[in-house]
Amino acid sequence: EDIVALEAAGMCVAPTLIDQDPKVVKSLTAILQEVGIDTIQHDIMSDNRISRLLRTICVTTKDDMLTLLIEHSNIDNLSGVQKHDLLAYFAVLCVKGDKSEVRFERVGLLPLFKTA
Repeated sequence: EDIVALEAAGMCVAPTLIDQDPKVVKSLTAILQEVGIDTIQHDIMSDNRISRLLRTICVTTKDDMLTLLIEHSNIDNLSGVQKHDLLAYFAVLCVKGDKSEVRFERVGLLPLFKTA
């Protein structure tokens, strides 16, 4: 666990606000930390006073998380399984069809695909 200065909180993701499924939250947290993106501890978001403050400054949307992954992460740190999990996560969102949450064409900017 790291301590992040409040002014750097804009580069931190709150996985519990991105997704409600505990398994997805756990997987996203591990992936984000592996690529060098700080995350907000799950239990801290249960305190309403702190949560209200953090919601205004940290990453709380899927699209903003994707932006951080594209611009500020080292995807090469991920194992093949983790890359697959991240790709599957965005694929499920795409299948659900909620285009307002994520600009899916940007997922292709992540180096998750092997090319010949």
